[in-house]
Amino acid sequence: MFRLPLLSVALILFALPQPSTAGDPVGDPVRIFEVSGSGKTQHIHGNGLGDKTFVTKINKKSIVSCVTGVDFGDCQLIPNTKDGKVYLYIYDSGNWGIALDPDPSEATVTFMEGLTDGKGKFMFIGSDPTTGVQYIAEGKAKLDKALGDDLIPTKVSGKLRAIDVAGGHTAVSSFKSVGKALEIEL
Repeated sequence: MFRLPLLSVALILFALPQPSTAGDPVGDPVRIFEVSGSGKTQHIHGNGLGDKTFVTKINKKSIVSCVTGVDFGDCQLIPNTKDGKVYLYIYDSGNWGIALDPDPSEATVTFMEGLTDGKGKFMFIGSDPTTGVQYIAEGKAKLDKALGDDLIPTKVSGKLRAIDVAGGHTAVSSFKSVGKALEIEL
């Protein structure tokens, strides 16, 4: 069975966080966004030549059901929270993370490393050390001009691709930030 870590939301559904401290960026996040999205999971296990694979669609409603603990397919394996939301943590232009809690002092974050260019294009890669799920997030960010070369976004949108080789699943989802960044109380 596939363990969904966190970023769709449905970025986030495939990069949903599992407890880990491996590769944690040093310092506190500078921005936290609620993110949402949609996509699909392809179940590739035991298929023979010419067999059609089973596909599960992921949407905002299924993400909330998954994160709040309502049984939705493979989602019962992720940590649950009562608000049903997924959050994108921005540490700097090369370190991002995903969590199910907007409070940095309480959140278990799945970390990603990557690059952001001066026009806002980004690509990040991460691997959940608990489940082995690997994922790539890529897209476009609107950058905060007041922060100059720090390349910190004011909003993001993109695609998340994930693969769980051991579980026989792949996923592709779109994601975007919802509203303005949350106020951070450290």
